[in-house]
Amino acid sequence: MQSLRINFRTVTGVLGLLFFASIFLPSCSQDERSIDYPDVSGVITDSIEFYRYDRIVASMNSEMVQMDYMKNLTSIPNFTDLYFKRLLAIPAENQDSFYNRIGQFLQAEEIRRLQDTIDQIYPDLNSVEEDLREAFKYLKYYFPGYSIPHVYFMQTEFAYQTILFSDLYKDGIGIGLDLFLGDAFDYKLLDPQNPAFSDYLTRSYNSDHIVRKSLAMILDDLMGNSNGRRFIDLAIHEGKKLYCLRRMLPMCHDTVVLEFSMDQLEWLRTNELEIWSYFLEEDMIYETNHLKIDKFVNPSPHSPGMPPEAPGRTGSYIGLQIVEKFMSENPEMDIPALLEEADSQKIMEMAKYKPRRR
Repeated sequence: MQSLRINFRTVTGVLGLLFFASIFLPSCSQDERSIDYPDVSGVITDSIEFYRYDRIVASMNSEMVQMDYMKNLTSIPNFTDLYFKRLLAIPAENQDSFYNRIGQFLQAEEIRRLQDTIDQIYPDLNSVEEDLREAFKYLKYYFPGYSIPHVYFMQTEFAYQTILFSDLYKDGIGIGLDLFLGDAFDYKLLDPQNPAFSDYLTRSYNSDHIVRKSLAMILDDLMGNSNGRRFIDLAIHEGKKLYCLRRMLPMCHDTVVLEFSMDQLEWLRTNELEIWSYFLEEDMIYETNHLKIDKFVNPSPHSPGMPPEAPGRTGSYIGLQIVEKFMSENPEMDIPALLEEADSQKIMEMAKYKPRRR
């Protein structure tokens, strides 16, 4: 790699102000986005059912496993089958062994303690359900043909945070509350070596991010994979998703929607020109080596070659700026049309993207 000649700027001069502002700034609230949100008050979503499946499981009688299992299978067939056989991965070839394993799961002390923790942090999910309903209205506004999924809150002993599955005639969402416990739970105690419990990831394992991660999963499904493997293809693909999330989650602050801290966002905004210049100078735009690309577009603690303050996913942030500029240059284009436009080269050229000097 060539020696770095880009002069990134520090933001230490405003850190005190940022800290003061963060005390009073809720993690989910309107911020500086100047977006003209559509009126969704009249949008009618499909009937949405919310299930506290973690409590349904916890209420099962370990002495009457077969009866309780069949009762749940009758009332909630798809998710019950999925939960025990695939998410908990309990072998079902032998019925006696299957029910015995479920009983062991219900009686396990660590599972009971985990459920107690979940119940303490989430005595109810009223605010989460309200925000999900609101976010689904925006989703339905932009994608009228999409059938809003039922939502199943669960615990899978830290195996799954969110899942999307076929639930009869439409999708269903599973949300693992055990991976949204927030600061009250030290995930590193589970396994300090597990990268899934790294600080840069667990900072978003809280209630503020439940709606964001649920919508992101649906968008991933609607968008599919990027059509290209170049850096610019992946950056703009991620930029499209962030652009959509911004317009479907007006109740959430950019620190939640973009999943950067306040300090990281300030650094990104201050150094946008330098970040773009770095990618140009290092010939990254058309790079296809995933080892060189990955940390710029996927969650990571840092962006290689940049100062220590630079978070991972700087490429995704630039992708968002390109998409924002592209859409401002093409006001007649709506979100479905944006997602259908597969030519990232065309988007980059039509955007006429030039980072502002600060």
